[in-house]
Amino acid sequence: MSLSLMGRRVYTFAVEQGTRWPWRPRPRSTPSGEPRIGYYLWKFPVLTQTFVQREIDALRRAGQRVEVFADVSDQSDLLDAQARPFIEMTHHLLPLDRRRLRNYICRFFGRRPVTLVNVFLYTVSQRYAAHKDAAEDLRILRRAVYLAGCLQDRGVTHVHCPWADRSSFVAMLAAQLANISYSVQGRASADLYRNRSRWALAEKLAAAKFIVTSSDFNRRFLNSVLPQGHTPIHVVYEGVDVGRFVPSPRRKRIAGPIRILSVGRLIEEKGFLHLLKALALVRDHGHELRCVIVGAPDEERTAGYDRQVTALCEELRLQSCVRFAGALPFDDVVREYACADIFALPCVVARDGSRDVTPNVLIEAMAMKLAVVATKMTAIPEIIEDGVNGILVPPRNHRALADALLELITNQTLAETLGENARRTVEERFDIDKNVRSYRRLFG
Repeated sequence: MSLSLMGRRVYTFAVEQGTRWPWRPRPRSTPSGEPRIGYYLWKFPVLTQTFVQREIDALRRAGQRVEVFADVSDQSDLLDAQARPFIEMTHHLLPLDRRRLRNYICRFFGRRPVTLVNVFLYTVSQRYAAHKDAAEDLRILRRAVYLAGCLQDRGVTHVHCPWADRSSFVAMLAAQLANISYSVQGRASADLYRNRSRWALAEKLAAAKFIVTSSDFNRRFLNSVLPQGHTPIHVVYEGVDVGRFVPSPRRKRIAGPIRILSVGRLIEEKGFLHLLKALALVRDHGHELRCVIVGAPDEERTAGYDRQVTALCEELRLQSCVRFAGALPFDDVVREYACADIFALPCVVARDGSRDVTPNVLIEAMAMKLAVVATKMTAIPEIIEDGVNGILVPPRNHRALADALLELITNQTLAETLGENARRTVEERFDIDKNVRSYRRLFG
């Protein structure tokens, strides 16, 4: 049965049955018994989203049954040995199998016709993205039906979407069709703060059984979107596999350049323009330095920003001391942490509203006992306590950033103390095996 034909039939059915409208997806209870959790994402595994991989891996180590569903996989050759097995373990949905899709349509039309009617009409009526037309409505509905069928086939009792983006809209609809509960996590710019990310955000949150977020900063924002107390919001900090981060003995800087590291895609919110200006000031104070910036451009999001960064590097005559390493496998990134003396990430709020909220690279650098310098904004102060386990400076202030770098360069005792305290913070608050216990409780 085609979806266009289904659309005509379900509309006729709705009229005949007197379906109440407007209808809204509503939270459902998780069935009793051992839960089987389904994670649904647009793409998985992803080179730049190792935190989701860690979360799923830790849940499985803790004994949670987890099935992962994604539209596509990241075919990057840079996925490391720990990420590659996830390609085989993930149920990738695209391209949709047409025979299975027809079977799923018939299944839900036969078993839950009123719900299918409501999901169809809701999809057509809801503004879930900046671009919306009949073809996109059908594409979203096909994915929801297909995902719902796959969830049922695998015996999933609860579907969780680790991003509150368009994927969570699909997961919300699929949960209604499959008659299971649904939850969502609000993380960062990609699903919360970017101007184009907020379509149907309140609706996706309100339909969830619960919401997870990674900081009190996010929780306050989510509370502003939802009526107070409408859906429970739980703060669970991002975590790292602490055992994978083995700090190297810090060298005594008797001679040789200071080694500064920064990790992040070459996009505006990472603040690399301000980092380069600060590095020029450090150099002008007579300090020899080497800076490695790990990360690839994102032309889809901030076209030309990488060219601005490289142009400024040349203008400031920093080519001999700054190296753009591009994207690297995670194991190579860990080796860069081990070689560095200082880690810097001067985040800013971008023009489109994008911002880093809880940068995982900060937690990783802290796990490696690095002295870290970052900006005082979003949830970064929930990770770094200024002067205790790192240094915070105002955003878009390259002079303050340079002063912080100079303080760490000239005071090695301070740098070592901050690094020791940073590692202790990660062990206490950002150990994924500890933090994942909260997910286990939420999932039942």
